[in-house]
Amino acid sequence: MARLHVMNLEGEGRVEVTLSRRNLLTLLQKLDMPGSMRQIENNDCFGDGVQTPFYPGEGRDNSLPRTILVLRCEDDAEHYAKRAAGPGLIHPATERFVQEHGGAPPEVLAICDQPQEPSE
Repeated sequence: MARLHVMNLEGEGRVEVTLSRRNLLTLLQKLDMPGSMRQIENNDCFGDGVQTPFYPGEGRDNSLPRTILVLRCEDDAEHYAKRAAGPGLIHPATERFVQEHGGAPPEVLAICDQPQEPSE
């Protein structure tokens, strides 16, 4: 299953989610499965390298709360509906792959006509 690691670094926090190919394919399949919650859950979570409790009330030698990772997937139309520009830019090779497999088209950047300086 997926793994979550929350890290408190100097001046910033970092959340790292590790997915296997199997996890990614599971989410993709659930996206089109009728009646699916379109999510996977796991309690394999860490806070600054220390594993959080798996079950409520489980005794661990740390003060970390029980943490559950929930990964949800959404259709592109649903996900990007509130973003006027649409999906962000990605590497061209990745963009081709996404387009070949039915992903939403990339953000279109508007290029404004700039006034031209008169030539001498």
